[in-house]
Amino acid sequence: MSHERNEERSDDPRVSVPAEGAGVLRADTVKHRLDDIVSITTVPRAVVGPVHIAGDHAVGVFEVPFATTEGALARTYTAGLRCFGADNPVRACVEHSSIHITPMFRVACHASALARWLGGRFEDAATLVAQGFGHCRLLRLEPIVLDDLVLCKCVYDTADAQGLNTINDATERILHRLMALGLPFGASVFLRSHFSGVKHHSVLNEHLGYGKRVRASARIPATVLRRRLKVTAHAMTSYVNDARRCAAAAGIARMNIHAANGIAAVMLATGQDIADMVNSGVAETEFTVDSDDALIVNVVIFNLNVATVGGGTALPTQRVALESVGCFGGGLVNRLAEIIGAVAVGGEVATVAAILRGNFVRAHLRRREKENE
Repeated sequence: MSHERNEERSDDPRVSVPAEGAGVLRADTVKHRLDDIVSITTVPRAVVGPVHIAGDHAVGVFEVPFATTEGALARTYTAGLRCFGADNPVRACVEHSSIHITPMFRVACHASALARWLGGRFEDAATLVAQGFGHCRLLRLEPIVLDDLVLCKCVYDTADAQGLNTINDATERILHRLMALGLPFGASVFLRSHFSGVKHHSVLNEHLGYGKRVRASARIPATVLRRRLKVTAHAMTSYVNDARRCAAAAGIARMNIHAANGIAAVMLATGQDIADMVNSGVAETEFTVDSDDALIVNVVIFNLNVATVGGGTALPTQRVALESVGCFGGGLVNRLAEIIGAVAVGGEVATVAAILRGNFVRAHLRRREKENE
């Protein structure tokens, strides 16, 4: 269902201005939450849409908060999102969700035996996590032998939280328990290795999971493409297929048009850890044409890491943004993930259309002319 925003709009219908007293952030209100705060950096926030979504968790018509300093970006996304109506909504789902951290054990010999010993500690570790962290569950331990190193991938479900601080804390407690039991074979241990790819792009994580794997897809009839975007599905698909070949030649494994722009804008507006964009922006876009000359769009975001509780989500302006789409609080993180997937679909469609029509640069030039008036 759609939600009213607690804000007033400026003359530009796509730019939101917080109502007086609503969502105002001051340095003195966050000093207890963040270290060494001296001022607040303000980022303009637009609203893109409306977009019709028929997801597993996000269902209804949404106008999505969108923080960006790029002049023509919000209007581009709105143009794409308005192609999806009640008869052809964006369908979205979260296919996988987990997060992990991988401690590293250094051992001179008997690495395989140490890996077996670690694997046998799961029940004790899971109980320890359950007792200390109400909304965090240890799903499994995955020992991996790497020459004289043994990695122990600790895979968690952190519910609606981003969870990195929580799983660091939980994993450190597990390691303390293991050391109290007595690590065999004289092993030394380090909380972090780079195997989990935390705030890194990881090909392994694309396949095995880190954060949320989100799939969003839609069908745009030929008549809608002509009326709204002045393009055809065949021209759009031909362009994307050729762009995929060029991306492959450049060593780009996951080709999308510019999904990261939309993903980052929603993450920034809603208080997410923006450093997670290095993995959250990894997406694959596919265009095809059906028998009625309609465009079929599929976007997969492989490692989206977002939250609806904790961290920056509770800051005043970010909370207002989350509340505007019904995504503040527990039980709502998959809803937010599906909305982000839908936004990515709209951006991919509109950007390809702009390139085909020769408007991609023109929109930026028009914005620059207005700035100089």
